[in-house]
Amino acid sequence: MIERGEIHLTALLLLREHLTDDNHQELLHAVSGKTKTEVQHLLAERFARPDAPSRIQILPDAAGQGSLLGSAETLSATCARDQPKPSRIEPLSTERYTVVFTAGAELKGKIERATN
Repeated sequence: MIERGEIHLTALLLLREHLTDDNHQELLHAVSGKTKTEVQHLLAERFARPDAPSRIQILPDAAGQGSLLGSAETLSATCARDQPKPSRIEPLSTERYTVVFTAGAELKGKIERATN
Protein backbone atom coordinates (compact mmCIF):
# COMPACT_ATOMS: atom_id res chain seq x y z
CA MET A 1 0.00 0.00 0.00
CA ILE A 2 2.90 2.34 0.71
CA GLU A 3 4.57 1.47 -2.58
CA ARG A 4 1.32 2.15 -4.46
CA GLY A 5 0.87 5.49 -2.66
CA GLU A 6 -2.36 4.40 -1.00
CA ILE A 7 -1.08 5.05 2.52
CA HIS A 8 1.68 7.32 3.78
CA LEU A 9 4.20 6.61 6.53
CA THR A 10 2.64 9.12 8.90
CA ALA A 11 -0.69 7.29 8.69
CA LEU A 12 1.08 4.02 9.41
CA LEU A 13 2.77 5.57 12.46
CA LEU A 14 -0.58 6.87 13.72
CA LEU A 15 -2.10 3.41 13.28
CA ARG A 16 0.72 1.43 14.89
CA GLU A 17 -0.83 1.25 18.37
CA HIS A 18 -4.23 0.24 17.05
CA LEU A 19 -3.43 -2.44 14.47
CA THR A 20 -4.23 -6.03 15.40
CA ASP A 21 -4.43 -9.28 13.49
CA ASP A 22 -8.20 -8.89 13.48
CA ASN A 23 -8.50 -5.26 12.33
CA HIS A 24 -5.40 -4.43 10.28
CA GLN A 25 -6.96 -4.95 6.84
CA GLU A 26 -10.05 -2.91 7.66
CA LEU A 27 -8.07 -0.06 9.27
CA LEU A 28 -5.49 0.14 6.49
CA HIS A 29 -8.28 0.26 3.93
CA ALA A 30 -10.14 2.92 5.97
CA VAL A 31 -7.14 5.29 6.00
CA SER A 32 -6.18 4.71 2.38
CA GLY A 33 -5.89 8.06 0.61
CA LYS A 34 -6.54 10.10 3.75
CA THR A 35 -4.48 13.01 5.06
CA LYS A 36 -2.84 12.98 8.48
CA THR A 37 -5.68 15.08 9.91
CA GLU A 38 -8.30 12.77 8.44
CA VAL A 39 -6.51 9.74 9.93
CA GLN A 40 -6.35 11.45 13.34
CA HIS A 41 -10.10 12.10 13.22
CA LEU A 42 -10.84 8.53 12.13
CA LEU A 43 -8.76 7.17 15.02
CA ALA A 44 -10.39 9.57 17.50
CA GLU A 45 -13.79 8.32 16.36
CA ARG A 46 -12.89 4.64 16.67
CA PHE A 47 -10.48 4.78 19.62
CA ALA A 48 -11.61 7.71 21.78
CA ARG A 49 -9.11 8.85 24.39
CA PRO A 50 -9.77 10.54 27.74
CA ASP A 51 -9.49 14.30 28.09
CA ALA A 52 -5.98 15.65 28.50
CA PRO A 53 -5.29 16.88 32.03
CA SER A 54 -5.58 20.63 32.50
CA ARG A 55 -2.28 22.26 33.31
CA ILE A 56 -0.57 25.60 33.17
CA GLN A 57 3.16 25.53 32.56
CA ILE A 58 5.43 28.51 33.09
CA LEU A 59 7.89 28.84 30.21
CA PRO A 60 11.31 30.42 30.78
CA ASP A 61 11.73 33.78 29.09
CA ALA A 62 14.91 34.94 27.35
CA ALA A 63 16.41 36.14 30.67
CA GLY A 64 15.84 32.75 32.28
CA GLN A 65 13.00 34.03 34.48
CA GLY A 66 9.69 32.22 34.53
CA SER A 67 7.01 33.90 32.45
CA LEU A 68 3.45 33.04 31.52
CA LEU A 69 3.81 35.23 28.45
CA GLY A 70 6.19 33.19 26.31
CA SER A 71 7.21 34.13 22.80
CA ALA A 72 6.73 31.78 19.88
CA GLU A 73 10.52 31.38 19.77
CA THR A 74 10.63 30.45 23.47
CA LEU A 75 7.82 27.94 23.02
CA SER A 76 9.50 26.40 19.97
CA ALA A 77 12.87 26.21 21.69
CA THR A 78 11.37 24.70 24.85
CA CYS A 79 9.37 22.11 22.89
CA ALA A 80 12.31 21.21 20.67
CA ARG A 81 14.63 20.82 23.63
CA ASP A 82 12.36 19.04 26.11
CA GLN A 83 9.97 17.03 23.98
CA PRO A 84 8.50 16.69 20.50
CA LYS A 85 6.59 19.79 19.45
CA PRO A 86 2.92 19.16 20.25
CA SER A 87 0.15 19.57 17.72
CA ARG A 88 -1.94 22.69 18.13
CA ILE A 89 -5.26 20.84 18.05
CA GLU A 90 -5.53 17.08 18.37
CA PRO A 91 -8.78 15.09 18.37
CA LEU A 92 -9.42 12.87 21.38
CA SER A 93 -12.85 11.70 20.26
CA THR A 94 -15.56 12.90 17.88
CA GLU A 95 -16.56 15.67 20.31
CA ARG A 96 -13.39 16.43 22.33
CA TYR A 97 -10.05 18.02 21.37
CA THR A 98 -6.77 18.84 23.06
CA VAL A 99 -5.75 22.44 22.36
CA VAL A 100 -2.20 23.62 23.11
CA PHE A 101 -1.32 27.33 23.10
CA THR A 102 0.70 29.97 24.92
CA ALA A 103 -1.23 32.53 26.94
CA GLY A 104 -0.47 35.65 28.92
CA ALA A 105 -1.10 36.18 32.62
CA GLU A 106 -4.43 37.94 31.96
CA LEU A 107 -5.86 34.97 30.06
CA LYS A 108 -4.48 32.58 32.68
CA GLY A 109 -6.41 34.51 35.34
CA LYS A 110 -9.61 34.41 33.28
CA ILE A 111 -9.27 30.65 32.77
CA GLU A 112 -8.74 30.11 36.50
CA ARG A 113 -11.80 32.26 37.34
CA ALA A 114 -13.90 30.38 34.79
CA THR A 115 -12.90 26.96 36.13
CA ASN A 116 -13.47 27.80 39.82
